[in-house]
Order: sequence, then structure tokens, then C-alpha cells
Amino acid sequence: MIKTNQKELKNGGAVMRATKIHLLTQLETKLLKVTEAQLREYAAASTIKQETILCTDEGFVLTFTLSWKPGVFTLFTVRSGRPRTFKSVDRMLKYLEKQNLLLDEITLKLKPTTPATQPT
Repeated sequence: MIKTNQKELKNGGAVMRATKIHLLTQLETKLLKVTEAQLREYAAASTIKQETILCTDEGFVLTFTLSWKPGVFTLFTVRSGRPRTFKSVDRMLKYLEKQNLLLDEITLKLKPTTPATQPT
């Protein structure tokens, strides 16, 4: 039987949390920023090509591609300048439906590596 003390467990947990935060930061640097108003404008013009929900340590993040501009975009908050995160997929879907931003088909990635792996 292997013995571990509380300090080792706390340190291991801290490393795990730091890794997860690093994942969101890594994703954040590769995503192009879009405000809520711009997203509504793109949805009204039917230029949103694909929506993907990414699971991160801070919650669920919406990414999408546009038919007229290359790259992967995400909804950013104006206040913090970080991706808009939702605590649950249900809350995100309700928000998207209420704002009339929901496509017929959405991809859910529970273990994302990088948004660049999305098919175009």
C-alpha cells in the first residue's frame, strides 16, 4: 500500500488545476474575438458555418466558423476580454436559443486539444 500525505494531494491538485487553466489560456490565444452584437449580426446574415461547444476547466465555451472569413471565433466578454463561459451546456443552449443564435447542428468536444482541429 502506498502512503500519501495531504500535502502531496494538494500539490497534485494544484498541478492539475494549473494544467486545465493553461488549456483555456492556450485555446484563448488561438481564437478570434467576437462580441455578442457581432455574433447576432453574423447569425442574422446566416454566415455562421459551424458551432462547437468546448469543455474547459472554467466552463463551456462556444466556438464557431464563418462562411466568409477564415479562422475559429469565440464569443468574448467586453468586461474581462476573456471567452464567455457557461457553467453548463444547458445554460449555453438556452442562451443561444433565446438570442436566436442556435444552429440546427452543434458539435460538443469534452476533451478539446486545440480549436484548429475543427473541420472546415
